[in-house]
Amino acid sequence: MATDSVRHRTSKFLHHVSLERALSKLGFCSRAQAGKIIAEGRVTVDGSPATNPHRWVNLEEQKICVDDKKIVQERFRYLMFHKPVGVVTTHADERGRKTVFDLLGDEAKGLKAVGRLDKDSSGLLLLTNDHRLADVLMSPDSHVPKTYRASVEKPLITEEMQLLSSGIEIVVDGKIYRTQSAVVTQTGKLEYQIVLTEGKNRQVRKMFEAVGNKVIALKRIAVGSVNLGSLQEGVWRKLMTEEVQKLRPSQKKDYDKSR
Repeated sequence: MATDSVRHRTSKFLHHVSLERALSKLGFCSRAQAGKIIAEGRVTVDGSPATNPHRWVNLEEQKICVDDKKIVQERFRYLMFHKPVGVVTTHADERGRKTVFDLLGDEAKGLKAVGRLDKDSSGLLLLTNDHRLADVLMSPDSHVPKTYRASVEKPLITEEMQLLSSGIEIVVDGKIYRTQSAVVTQTGKLEYQIVLTEGKNRQVRKMFEAVGNKVIALKRIAVGSVNLGSLQEGVWRKLMTEEVQKLRPSQKKDYDKSR
C-alpha cells in the first residue's frame, strides 16, 4: 500500500490533484511555495499530517488545512495600478516609506505585486492572488515583454542605441551581467521607449548609465499586451477577462497542468 512518503503522480480521477497543486489551485500559494510549506509539516489533509507534496487529494471532498486553518477556493482577482513616484512596492517598509499597499488599502488585501517598480519609477503595476500567473509573468523563462518610457539627460547617438538594443554589460548584485537584446525606439528629443523581456533590479537605469547617460524619469507603460493607457496616476482598476487571458501562456492546457 502506498504511504505518504511515496511519490504519487497526479490522478486521472476528477477533482484529484497532487497536494502541492491543490494549494496552488486553491489560490493559497504557488506550487514552489507549496512544496516548502508541506515539507515544514504545516499541512494536514482530513486532520492528518501530510508531508508528501505528490500525494493525491480530492479538492471537492477533502479538508486541506495550513497551520490548522482550512483552505478554501479563493476567487482570483487581478488589478492594474498606476504607481506614483515616491512609493515603494512592498507590503511594509522598514524605513517607513509609503507603499502601494498603503495606497490601495483593502482592495489589495491578499494580493501580490507582480514584480516591482523602484521608488523613483512610476507606471503599470499588476497585482493578483493568482500565484501561478504571477510566477509565469515574473519568470525570465517566460520572456514576457515589459515596455518602459524613459526621459534621459541627453540624446543617444546611433552607436549607443545599437549597444542598448544588442546587449550591454551592467552590474547586478555585484557581478557583471550582459543584458539580453531589447527594442529601443526614440519617441521624443530626450525620450525613449525600451522593451525588455527580462527584469533585473533598476535595469533600464543601469543600461543608460552604461552608455554614459542618465534616466531622469522612468515609467512602465505595458506588461505583455496589457497597457497602462489613460489610467491616471494613483488610480487602479480591475483587469478585464480578455486582458487576463492574453497574459496567460499561449498553451493554456500546459498552464492549467502546471497549477
